[in-house]
Amino acid sequence: MSDYFNYQLHTAVSHWDRRTFLRYSRQIYGRDNRWTPPDAHYIHTLLNPAKQPHLARMQPRLHYFDGLRQRNQQSVTTRPALANFETPLVTNILLHDPRRHDRTAYLAYLHCTNNKAAFLAYQDNIIEGLVNRGIRRLLGPVSLLPQLGSGALVSHWQQQPPQHTPYNPPYLPEVLARRMRPIAQATLFSCIVPTTALTNMPQHPAMLRPLNPAQLSGVLLPLLVMLCQNPAGFPTPDDLEAAYWQRWLGPQLRGWVAWIDEQPVGLVLLLPDLAARLRRFRGGRGMWGLGLTAVRHRTVSAGRVLLGGVHPAWRVQGIGRQLWQQTIQSAQAAGWQKITIGPVWEGGTAVPFLHHHKAITQQTYQLYERTF
Repeated sequence: MSDYFNYQLHTAVSHWDRRTFLRYSRQIYGRDNRWTPPDAHYIHTLLNPAKQPHLARMQPRLHYFDGLRQRNQQSVTTRPALANFETPLVTNILLHDPRRHDRTAYLAYLHCTNNKAAFLAYQDNIIEGLVNRGIRRLLGPVSLLPQLGSGALVSHWQQQPPQHTPYNPPYLPEVLARRMRPIAQATLFSCIVPTTALTNMPQHPAMLRPLNPAQLSGVLLPLLVMLCQNPAGFPTPDDLEAAYWQRWLGPQLRGWVAWIDEQPVGLVLLLPDLAARLRRFRGGRGMWGLGLTAVRHRTVSAGRVLLGGVHPAWRVQGIGRQLWQQTIQSAQAAGWQKITIGPVWEGGTAVPFLHHHKAITQQTYQLYERTF
């Protein structure tokens, strides 16, 4: 028997609906002090299909799912006036990428309470509509930038999650496994930034230049396509998606590009890790926004390597090592004591490279599917 009844599925369409969607997400995970809330200054615009062409073509359905608690499950401390209010159970953005032709939909931006029956009820509510649209497979959980971090966290829950990595409480993999099966795995790596200057910098054929983020949807796009190959079948970025990357990652996105004969052959994308700051100021929501604004540009102690690599035609020539050393120098200049890299798909060429440079494995993420 379920702890809840009278389930209701809602779809956020208006600005106020999206506020409710985000409020439900906060209510589901907000008591977990390891969950990183989104930046309130940007999130409403980033989730608005009318302002994000890439998101609009994914046919997003922002769902929030609730139910009433059974009377025999109500806490003895529950006030009678609140006993009959709806309890947030699931929030999710259902996506269908038109670039895929395998009848797959995504469970994106998923927040789920610790209740298997509720999540199964949510799936039952959406599957009929998916079948009517010709969809036969659910894949998730994924982020809104699937190539930069998807899956459910299945290890290291005791560690504070870096920004732009998946996070969920320990119960979620068991909830997902009731009707979904794992199909791919990714790992986050970490590296302590040395305090001493690098010496014996080797000479390499590539010229390194600072990243211009606007070029991700232009001259760097073919290289980005090569570096975003993945075992889950996520379409590689095109100009619309690359532009969404820039908006989602924000104005602090930086990095380096390796050029040979004026052709980009490698790159690394870097960001300061603002997760601790967002947790401290609750995502800058309400009056907390004043505190977040006051510290927004202050130095942080950790950074992120979101993506890095070398075009296959130019590998094994030292360019990867060149980008790695430049990354370490950039981290030192920024005052970062630690960098986290990835998540990196299991079996990818980045895994042995990172092991060679003594990066340490951290969180593991599992991607799931359900066919029907």
